[in-house]
Amino acid sequence: MLPIRELHEIQTRNRLDQATQNWQQRYAIRAGIEATLSQTVRTCGLRRTRYRGLARTHVAEVMEHAAWC
Repeated sequence: MLPIRELHEIQTRNRLDQATQNWQQRYAIRAGIEATLSQTVRTCGLRRTRYRGLARTHVAEVMEHAAWC
């Protein structure tokens, strides 16, 4: 665990970085992707699958994403 002073310095540095235009542009991209995935999970029920096995589950996810788009 980090000492309180080091943790505070890291948090302060991160908050200053978040105020920059470059960071906000990069975060906007991530926020858009996260929103799209969240909406797909809510509308298609991607938290659960009816298939067993990674290969079948992956195919089902790809098909649901394709159908959603």
